[in-house]
Amino acid sequence: GLMAPLFERVQKAGYLHQFENRTFFFYLLTAGAAPFAHAVFSEWFIGANILSDLERERHITRILSTILGPTP
Repeated sequence: GLMAPLFERVQKAGYLHQFENRTFFFYLLTAGAAPFAHAVFSEWFIGANILSDLERERHITRILSTILGPTP
């Protein structure tokens, strides 16, 4: 795919070894975008409005920490 060269460079830099190119894209769709696409379900499930600035930042931080490891 079009992202393969970029994905390979990111892995050579030491990141995203838990993914393959295709599984990373799927992960981004399901973990990254789906909670916003299904905001009503997300709100019911986590008990907070994921579309709020605070919850959006928390979600982004969780996704990045999962992908890249804990941030300092």
